Amino acid sequence: MKFTILGYIPSKKNETRKGKYGNWYNAKQKEISDIILRIRKQRREPMITGNVRAEYYIQCHYRRQDRSNIIATCDDALEKAGVIKNDRQIVQECSFILYGIKNPETTIRIEKL
Repeated sequence: MKFTILGYIPSKKNETRKGKYGNWYNAKQKEISDIILRIRKQRREPMITGNVRAEYYIQCHYRRQDRSNIIATCDDALEKAGVIKNDRQIVQECSFILYGIKNPETTIRIEKL
């Protein structure tokens, strides 16, 4: 299966923030929910069970984003979108990252082993 996510992917690190009046909120929930929705729209096959291999082709705007944090966000989005049952199923992982792209895009390929 192949999924393409256009736009910025936030890292899950430091996502909870304290608001103006002392209340806590998730600062990145809107972006993460949008990514989950995009993956659900592209999904054509039933949920994968068993071990999987995942390939990530990440194009970022700037170097400040960490590859492992982007991958963690993608793994959680795949799980919440119903592509895989649990992100622990990913036993092989391959990632490529390219910085300095004006239009960020991430392509994820999932293959059952």
